[in-house]
Amino acid sequence: MMNITIDGMACKSAPGATVLQVARDNGIEIPTLCYHESLGPEGRCRLCMVEVKKGTRVRLVTSCLYPVEEGLEVQTQTEKVQQVRKMVLELLWARCPDATIFQELGARYGIPQPRFEPREGELCYLCGLCVRACDEIVGARAISFIGRGVEREVALADVAQRPADRLLHVVTPVARLAADEREELVEGLVPGRLVLHGQGGDGGEAGAFLELGLAPA
Repeated sequence: MMNITIDGMACKSAPGATVLQVARDNGIEIPTLCYHESLGPEGRCRLCMVEVKKGTRVRLVTSCLYPVEEGLEVQTQTEKVQQVRKMVLELLWARCPDATIFQELGARYGIPQPRFEPREGELCYLCGLCVRACDEIVGARAISFIGRGVEREVALADVAQRPADRLLHVVTPVARLAADEREELVEGLVPGRLVLHGQGGDGGEAGAFLELGLAPA
């Protein structure tokens, strides 16, 4: 076991764990949008930034990717950490002004409204959970990111490229895929939750629908 400290609390960790995992195991909250324990970490949202000290060196790192080391000192609430989180939050909130999660985070960090021009009608904050779940869990790359900058979005692959025997359709209420890209609507979903409906091609047992309710953990 490794010994580290997080916000002054002594914590033990098995080798290979990340700072985020150890923090959560010890009841220390670090906000995330793109992390889910069922998926590999990616460090996309940058909300999980923390400050780590190793020897005399202090730097900001993404806690979902940074592996623990013996004697590591972690701070999750320093002024620098707060500044980074607030800036990231404002940028994402401006992209998705109606997303409830940013209203909640804004209240937590004392931000009544983002300073940047809002992008009305957008709910996808590009966390990538749907893309990675489709790839890592379903085993199909039926959806992916396209475009760059403010034009970046999640889209379905061309019909000819969709593995119909593995994935019938993907419904991502966060990404709000266009209606003509859906085979049906699934009611009762909320932003941040992903439902993948996969089906095998033999019509037998593999044809059972697979539901995965994934939200930022």
